[in-house]
Amino acid sequence: MASDTGGSYDPVGNRILAALPSSTREYLRPHLEPTEWAAGDVLYRPGERIDAVYFPLIGVGSSVTDLEGPTVEVATVGDEGMVGLPVFLGVATATERALCQVSGRALRMDADRFRHEIALLDGQLQQALQRFTQSMFTQLARNGACIRGHRTHQRCARWLLMTADRMHVDDRRPHAQRTFRPHAEVPRPDAGRPQVLRQRGRRRAGRGRLHPL
Repeated sequence: MASDTGGSYDPVGNRILAALPSSTREYLRPHLEPTEWAAGDVLYRPGERIDAVYFPLIGVGSSVTDLEGPTVEVATVGDEGMVGLPVFLGVATATERALCQVSGRALRMDADRFRHEIALLDGQLQQALQRFTQSMFTQLARNGACIRGHRTHQRCARWLLMTADRMHVDDRRPHAQRTFRPHAEVPRPDAGRPQVLRQRGRRRAGRGRLHPL
């Protein structure tokens, strides 16, 4: 990963940081390192100490489990949350692999600094992260229900809509062209058959573009 001071790295671009009082954001700003994500960047691996947490501004982080054969995407995180939730929960070592699924930008904070600030601040950051933790539990439950109860094209549509929201997709924006080019290692639902959604009238596509309707 490469640090990049270009583009927009305003902390309010992340919903957890945006929920904090402006004075708290300004206090944290010197400890938030602008970081450019590239699809496939590994943020931490199972059995390794998590050395940083990431607040995405645009892009998608992914938590994956490496089975004997397939790699399974367990959960995804965008600008609504933070990659490195185990650190908030008091766990120093990763049990799953975290990577960048769709390229973008994030703010990186050293894990030890994060622990220090969690202990020091008077509850606002903890409350925002507690709400995010609950949303992750909900996402895991919905993922399980979706896999069990929905057909492939429905799971694909859900993934695309969540990614579009996290990438702030607007047909008028130049970066819309790169939006749906996720890291190829992790199979997305129906990634090999996007024509299913086109035939059902739920998206339109052009060369290098995919637009939910």
